[in-house]
Amino acid sequence: MKSFESVYKFIAGVLAVLMLSSVFAIPSLGNASGAREIVVNNFSGGRGYRLFIPSGYTPGVPMPLVVMLHGCGQSATDFRDGTQMSQLAEQENFIVLYPEQPSSANASRCWNWFEPAHQRRGSGEPQIIVDMVRRVQSEFTINDDAIFAGGLSAGGGFSANLGVLYPDVFAAIAPFAGLAYQAGTSMLNAFSAMNPGNTAVAPATAARNASNQVPANLRSTVPTIIFHGTSDTTVVPRASDHIITQMLEYNRLHGAVIGNTSVRTSGGPTNGLSYSIDTFRDGFSDRIVVSYRITGLGHTWSGGNGRIAHTSDRGPNASLLAWEFFQEVANLGEECPIPPTNPTNPTVLPTEPTTPPTAPPTDPPTAPPTDPPTDPATIEFIYIRANVNQHNMAGRIPATQFFHYFSIHGPTGLFNMYQVVGTNVWTSTRPN
Repeated sequence: MKSFESVYKFIAGVLAVLMLSSVFAIPSLGNASGAREIVVNNFSGGRGYRLFIPSGYTPGVPMPLVVMLHGCGQSATDFRDGTQMSQLAEQENFIVLYPEQPSSANASRCWNWFEPAHQRRGSGEPQIIVDMVRRVQSEFTINDDAIFAGGLSAGGGFSANLGVLYPDVFAAIAPFAGLAYQAGTSMLNAFSAMNPGNTAVAPATAARNASNQVPANLRSTVPTIIFHGTSDTTVVPRASDHIITQMLEYNRLHGAVIGNTSVRTSGGPTNGLSYSIDTFRDGFSDRIVVSYRITGLGHTWSGGNGRIAHTSDRGPNASLLAWEFFQEVANLGEECPIPPTNPTNPTVLPTEPTTPPTAPPTDPPTAPPTDPPTDPATIEFIYIRANVNQHNMAGRIPATQFFHYFSIHGPTGLFNMYQVVGTNVWTSTRPN
């Protein structure tokens, strides 16, 4: 009987033969004279990265960061050229980090999403990627609330690992033909997770396993946009169904209120392919889990440079759709809404935690009649301004939704909260 190592080498060799293909020239960035790419070799454990800096970067002005994780048999340059994410970054002004998986870490250069050693916060490949992010943050001015991760196939599965293990780092994720966290826990059951789509750990259970590794004060929701082709037989669409189930449970664990049903719409044909979109919204009516199912697409990125392996020029532009989703959930380009104040007679309470009233509850109120009432039924709207760990929670919500969050987190929870009645404001800010 062959040893496990021999079986591993055989399988890895087959995968490498199936997935390796020719690499074509890099599309030019045109006249973007200030754009540049930095290459770092052997950053940690033999893993390096490429970093694209757009010409619009200005030191001191925070810029979003997108981490792009290639698939098996690919390199960072393959993924860069296929997804055309650097071209998009030049147009939209964000930085792109392309980590590189060497063959010394995996014979087919797959990210090891399925190995328990790389499914833990604070160790393995997840920590290496976070260390890369920290390195970039130390060298460039990054918007800490606008760091995202996406990937294809093994890279898509690994982006799911990053999202659920580091919600304090990644504001949103975009797995393409990926797999749920702990869908596989060994090389052998990883293949079963890919096709026919079985999971080693139930998606909801795995969500709890990941959440339990995150310190309570760092837990945050992780909005997720998912892409999958209906004709993918390498990683079947059922695998993305598990990501949906997992991210709904994970975000509920972290305070989101999400219904059990989605709204389905249709799109296309775009570049020859149609698609359906399933959208789940949270209590703010914001998109929190979105799934694109692209009709007729195989195991490949859609709407990119079709000359590059594992990329199709057919179908919707996944890079652009992911970026638009990232912008939306992080409120890029606009400030979080701040309740209006009365310019002539503002009433703003202290930002320290609320303290027991000095007068008995039955006493008449000492505040002027224009002060905000405390009866929930009379509160018209609540605003929530998010801190660094709740970047995606910004928005205007009904009073009933506020009291749901208040019941979970209390007055010193993870939120900066504003009650609005007329032109008056009530605030309660978490102390340092």
